[in-house]
Amino acid sequence: MTLVDQSQDIICAIATPSGRGGLSVIRVSGAGALELVRGLAPFLPNQISSHTVHFGYLQKLPTVEEVKDRIEERIEERIDDRIDEVLITFFERGRSFSGEETVEISCHGNPLICGEILQELSAAGARMANPGEFSFRAFMNGRIDLVKAESVHALVASQSAAEKRNALKQLTGGISERVKQIEQSICRVLAHLEASIDFSTEGLEIMSQDELRQQLQRIKQEVEDLVKGYRQGKIFREGFRVLFLGRPNVGKSSLLNLVLGEDRAIVNEQAGTTRDLIEAWTEMDGLRVSWLDSAGLRDEA
Repeated sequence: MTLVDQSQDIICAIATPSGRGGLSVIRVSGAGALELVRGLAPFLPNQISSHTVHFGYLQKLPTVEEVKDRIEERIEERIDDRIDEVLITFFERGRSFSGEETVEISCHGNPLICGEILQELSAAGARMANPGEFSFRAFMNGRIDLVKAESVHALVASQSAAEKRNALKQLTGGISERVKQIEQSICRVLAHLEASIDFSTEGLEIMSQDELRQQLQRIKQEVEDLVKGYRQGKIFREGFRVLFLGRPNVGKSSLLNLVLGEDRAIVNEQAGTTRDLIEAWTEMDGLRVSWLDSAGLRDEA
């Protein structure tokens, strides 16, 4: 089953890094997300405005027997049913990241608590989101284009200041706007060409051949600049790789240690100390650089 086939499901996932911390956020998205969460959060008011935050205790779903007992007023709400003290933020359809009705549950950053909440959400009818499914839904709902979807991933995965700046620039529409301008230029040229064909019998010259060449050459240059920018962006994402290569015992390992400011590679007067490739990462002017120390080159090699 494809993501498109599953697009009507209510999905949930942890939106913050795994592990322990002050807070974790669990995102629930899809038509009916609010009503689903309401089953675990009876403190939510009947009428909720978008982008509002509500505080209370998240509770386990009651069993059938507990529901009957509560209806018959034999028991009241039990403390044992509480999962955690949470903040719930509601986003109405069209005003969330995914473009769908979305609820974000901010709980304490304990994997045990997060797991319990996800388990209760699944029992209530939600399913765990597939990798990238929130971004996929945002794309399908017109909230982001493919460039921005890729930029979200690049921003989260960035490991240097330059990489983060580049991803943020793409996310705010830098590349998308350039692609849109190129598309508009192509459409204008195409419109002139079609008009020239339609009115060819009337002797009207909508666009001369020289003008056409100039327009196409400008579009070609814009596309080439965009491709060149992609190559530069790839360097931001993957970083530079620098290999120390040379004969044995000429100081490659010493140079690596000097660059790193620490004794990462073993240095010895005896040639052939370095046998395996040693790699270490640093950041220079906001760019990630991979330094590689290799075994010495020998004549018999």
